[in-house]
Amino acid sequence: MAFAGRVSAVADQDEEGLQLVSGSSGDVQALGPKLPRSGKIALGICAACLAGVAFAAVGREHVAEPPMTVRSLLEGAEFEEIITKNLVAMGQAGAGAADEEGVRARVAGAMQAVHATLHASLSEDHEKMGKVHVTPEQKEAAFRKLQRFGDPSMVRVTQAALAAAMDNANAGGDQETLEHRLSDRLKGRLADIERLRASGRDGVASEYVPSPQTEIDGRRLAAAEGLDQDVCTHAQALLESMHDQIGDDVPAAPARMLSMFGSSSSSPGAKKPSFMTCLMKAAPSPTKATKCIADNFSSFCKMAMNMLKGKAP
Repeated sequence: MAFAGRVSAVADQDEEGLQLVSGSSGDVQALGPKLPRSGKIALGICAACLAGVAFAAVGREHVAEPPMTVRSLLEGAEFEEIITKNLVAMGQAGAGAADEEGVRARVAGAMQAVHATLHASLSEDHEKMGKVHVTPEQKEAAFRKLQRFGDPSMVRVTQAALAAAMDNANAGGDQETLEHRLSDRLKGRLADIERLRASGRDGVASEYVPSPQTEIDGRRLAAAEGLDQDVCTHAQALLESMHDQIGDDVPAAPARMLSMFGSSSSSPGAKKPSFMTCLMKAAPSPTKATKCIADNFSSFCKMAMNMLKGKAP
């Protein structure tokens, strides 16, 4: 029996639930399963669940991160990595990766000691640092100044200055003889000094002057187990930079306390030391000598250029 000029489609279901369609040729084709009403409802519920899970995942991705604080920067892995790279650049590790990992482990252990000591000795200030917010720009400025400690030009200039200070100390010299030794040592570092001058100065110098209470805290800090002079100097520099940028909301006592570790005590009421005085006290620590240059950068560059040009410092 033929169908004239048109196609007739008849749909039915076989025993397996397939939708059967017959066309003009009389062939029967299976187009696929036809879901019952209950199956369609279940499929809709499943799709809704999946959409909800996807929406929740997107929501989690957009959860705001907690704000940066002075304490979170001090306790962060990024700060420890800056210290590690600086100490490696200063020659406190060999050429192998294992040596660098050793410095990294040393830094991590020393920073744990710093946190524990500040918490035990200055618990209120330690807690307050966790409430002082830091902007990305303030963080960048502080870290940029710290990263400069490991700049190759800074390392070479510091090595020259430190060698002059140590030679002077061994010879029992005074500030005048140190100036002559420093002039001799810096003669080969003119290009490095020019490069540092061209790169500009990051941050401002700390105006810290030790107080009697700080000296007591400094002696307590020196007796603490696991502390490291180079790491303490980096932590001090970070906290001073935060105080310089943010102001008195950042407690000054933690930086002052850290400044006393490994240093001879200053007389109460003493003025901020000059670069020469700072350098003489810093020896033989490369990190402390670097901080002396960074904190007195303008005066150091002016003095160094005058020395190299044969002028009086």
